[in-house]
Amino acid sequence: MPAALRAPSSGVLGSPGVRGLGGHPVSSGRAGPGSTGDPGGGVLGPSRLGEGAQLAGSRRLGIIVVIDGLRPDAITPQDTPVLHALGQDGAVATQGRAVAPAVTRVNAASMATGELPTRTGITGNLLHVPEVAPAPFTTADARNLLRLRERTGSIVDTVTLAERIEHAGGRFVAVGSGSSGSTLCLNPRAPDGVGTLVNADDPAKGAPFAWPPEVGDQVHARFGPPPPKGRDHSNADSSDYATRIVTDYVLPMLDASVVMLWLTEPDSAQHRHGVGSPAATDALRRADRNVGQLVDQLERLGLRDEANLFVVSDHGFSQAARTVDVAQDLVAAGCKEGPDSTDLVVARTGCVGIFADSEERVPSTVEWLRRQDWADLIFTASHDAASPLGWVDGTFALELLGSTHPTRSPDIHVTLAWNQLAEPTGGWTGLYASTGGSTASAPGGGDHGNLSPADVTTTFRAWGADIARTRSEVPVGNVDLAPTVLALTGLPDEADGRHGRVAHELLTGEHERAEVTIDRRIHTTASADGAYAAELKTSLVAGHRYLDQGRRIRET
Repeated sequence: MPAALRAPSSGVLGSPGVRGLGGHPVSSGRAGPGSTGDPGGGVLGPSRLGEGAQLAGSRRLGIIVVIDGLRPDAITPQDTPVLHALGQDGAVATQGRAVAPAVTRVNAASMATGELPTRTGITGNLLHVPEVAPAPFTTADARNLLRLRERTGSIVDTVTLAERIEHAGGRFVAVGSGSSGSTLCLNPRAPDGVGTLVNADDPAKGAPFAWPPEVGDQVHARFGPPPPKGRDHSNADSSDYATRIVTDYVLPMLDASVVMLWLTEPDSAQHRHGVGSPAATDALRRADRNVGQLVDQLERLGLRDEANLFVVSDHGFSQAARTVDVAQDLVAAGCKEGPDSTDLVVARTGCVGIFADSEERVPSTVEWLRRQDWADLIFTASHDAASPLGWVDGTFALELLGSTHPTRSPDIHVTLAWNQLAEPTGGWTGLYASTGGSTASAPGGGDHGNLSPADVTTTFRAWGADIARTRSEVPVGNVDLAPTVLALTGLPDEADGRHGRVAHELLTGEHERAEVTIDRRIHTTASADGAYAAELKTSLVAGHRYLDQGRRIRET
């Protein structure tokens, strides 16, 4: 267990006084394309951020650790002693929420911006943008995202946390142990000279390693090349490598204001072996050790009393019951001309996104979906902004998902059926049909992306100088990370109407607020013939919507 947890000074990460970052100097600005030192038309010009406030000379260090696929019920004193101790000494949000769909790159982009897919444009792990490729392409590969940037002008369509921090004179650093695309989603402006990004994935993929390039050179010189995949494609060695970059390079040498560290396990192990499997448990224990190494280094560097640490997950996890090839089934039913036809384009991303070449095809496709036993909730765009219902009979509005991007959102979004396991595997609940396509989502393995509590409920814990010791049942989401971190750095959130909010209920001192109220709602829809019905449970906190659970209402 980390030394900082064995001997806490005040029950949290130290005194509330601000004393600067452990002797690390604060840079007044960094010249370079797109930085505050380059007024010549970079991405941080007045057209994007205005003159904005500056970080004070004394400030907090914000650290976000994302543990991919970590279900909160996996945190136990036996398997995750560090995370358990952090919860005892800090804040635990029992109702953490993923952004829909509950998949990695969608949530990475929302963490990095404080916005939902409507504004980020990352609407799935696969995107369908014909200007980039005729078929849906994976966002796991940074080269695809750079091609998206080249063809459409941006990876995300909103201001990022990295931009705000850098514009105020601070430094943002993102280090990821997973795919190059996942890491790039944490700082999509890195290629434009904003902040620092290091990807620690398998170098055999040939994806970009770091921005700026000299940081990648320094990391290579200090730590060697990123490790290859471990046995059975494990990412645990990559997570260890990424953690060392943060503990031994970023924290002592880069004078960072905000650091994001993405640990890819136990996601990979759970996909292949299922939640609660021995392989997943081993991966979980290694991730816990990574967090412990980080906390110990904060103590050694004298940063313990100045830091706020958030440990979150991008999504939960379920067991996969069977695989479904939606495109093939649509062809067999006569709804789609052929496997590669463009009349209906299917993007499988845990859930299913369907892009139609004409509005006329949408109702008949929805009618077919309602007859499939694996189909759960169906979403289409709303013709009435005030209505929770989509324009097609028996559908919910895409607006409820926060996924109405003008060019990248699907015409139809369908989630997959789920149920609570009567005899949970290893104590793990949640079961649903997977969209398949690889061994990662074969029966017996795990998957995510639907609207079951097992998928949308995420880990959300915090520990630090400005964090209360509390257990909160107020819903808080991945979309709230950026606004909350901005508040703790002393920067005002200048974006009116931001999708995310500051999680005041987890904070203390000047950031603490009165108790918030929760408005819980149940939305229902049904087809005109009564053969299909579904419900979606949501919570509203200060006007911000969280998705709690959605399921088809079936006859018992």
